[in-house]
Amino acid sequence: MESSKRTARAAGIMYLALAITGMFGIMYVPSQIIVADDVAATMQNISTHPTLFRLGVISGLVGQVSFVMVGVLLYRLLKPVNPLHALAMLAFVLVAVPIAFVYGVFELAPFIMLGDDAFLKAFTMDQLNALSMIFFKLRNTGIQVVEVFWGLWLLPLGYCVYKSDLFPGILGIMLMVGSFGYVLIFIVNIVAPSYADVFSYATLVTTIAEFTFLFYLLIKGVKAESKNVYSSAI
Repeated sequence: MESSKRTARAAGIMYLALAITGMFGIMYVPSQIIVADDVAATMQNISTHPTLFRLGVISGLVGQVSFVMVGVLLYRLLKPVNPLHALAMLAFVLVAVPIAFVYGVFELAPFIMLGDDAFLKAFTMDQLNALSMIFFKLRNTGIQVVEVFWGLWLLPLGYCVYKSDLFPGILGIMLMVGSFGYVLIFIVNIVAPSYADVFSYATLVTTIAEFTFLFYLLIKGVKAESKNVYSSAI
């Protein structure tokens, strides 16, 4: 029991690190730097606040390392519940992380455009700004793709949480329902992007589910009355 609690709380700490770095790198920094439909203003913001922009990129990468640790720790905790579903959960995490590192590279592209390398003289400033915006667009596309896996990993996680006696069953149900939020947003962005803002609220359920589970891991760890005995049947 004490070992399970330590593992659960360690997962909670890593989950919290993922949440903080994600909100900073994916939400806060772009809101301060990127000006929609204004390439020149966006590039000016990067030139004016390079440290903030770099911190945003770094925080995103730190967050992905935290995500791997969350997956590994929860796999260790939930593998006895159902090895196949626990492995599926971890696999979705390990697929999502490399995609996130790739769009992290795209985020750094504007610093190349703003550099003083000789080959950049072949481009006008407007062309360099346009190229930078292309990489920002690719970065946003990368986030849309990885959102699928941010949703999919919650489905086997929620199932294992629901079937275990380590957590209240309602947490597992919330996670399974919440898993469809990110997947729905991805589908809407591809099929009907003009409605993306309308369906953006679909992730609210996901956010509530994840933060509820996160704080349960941090505060409670696992249920005190849990026997920590599972069936290993797949």
